[in-house]
Amino acid sequence: MDLINKTGGKFHVSGDWWWFFTNLAYEHGWAPKGTRRPPNLNDSVAWSGDYDTSDGQIVEAEDAGCIAAALQSALDDPNARKVIDALLDEWFSDAKKLLENPHITEKQKAAVRATARRPIFDADFTRALIGFCKQGEFQLV
Repeated sequence: MDLINKTGGKFHVSGDWWWFFTNLAYEHGWAPKGTRRPPNLNDSVAWSGDYDTSDGQIVEAEDAGCIAAALQSALDDPNARKVIDALLDEWFSDAKKLLENPHITEKQKAAVRATARRPIFDADFTRALIGFCKQGEFQLV
């Protein structure tokens, strides 16, 4: 997923990490305002205000600033590690559930085992995302 601001600045984050960061921000005080509908979406199609897709929806400047503030709060909070670990464990549990699925082949299970690792939180990457969000409005593509 690419986050693109009005000046053309880009920040790349995987969909899984975007889920993690929006949940971490929520747990540290972010109250989502909802995204603005994608400019290229047909007017007859309803827009839900979701943050979890890359349809070109827009995170407005105030909301972006609130995401940045909440993520900074998480970095500053000595107790945030519990929330971070819980979110990472939830993310990793999805991979473990795949291994228990009787409908996937042994080859698919081997691929999951080879690639599924519990994600590692990176404070520097988080700071870079905070810096990007502080720049204002951005689009999710």
